[in-house]
Amino acid sequence: MADRRHLQRFDLDIPVLLTAVPNGCECSDKLLVTRDISAAGAFFDTTRPLAQGCELSFELQLPGRNRPGGRVQLKGTVVRCTPAGMAVSFDDDYR
Repeated sequence: MADRRHLQRFDLDIPVLLTAVPNGCECSDKLLVTRDISAAGAFFDTTRPLAQGCELSFELQLPGRNRPGGRVQLKGTVVRCTPAGMAVSFDDDYR
């Protein structure tokens, strides 16, 4: 299968805190880590991914910014799940 990504991905382990998950989307993990990230989305490592289509709010702690200004609040939608984690597309407001 061809890679359809148009934006560069970066292999970064960024801490992620899930701040809101709607009813009907179960997730026991609240603290996650990105495997890779781009301007359009990220892949989160988790053994218990949310279902495809679930919308969520989360907070990223930017590398080298261990202070409140280094936290970024985002919203996104789960677009793909694997046994190793889930791919999340950022909402258009955050791209």
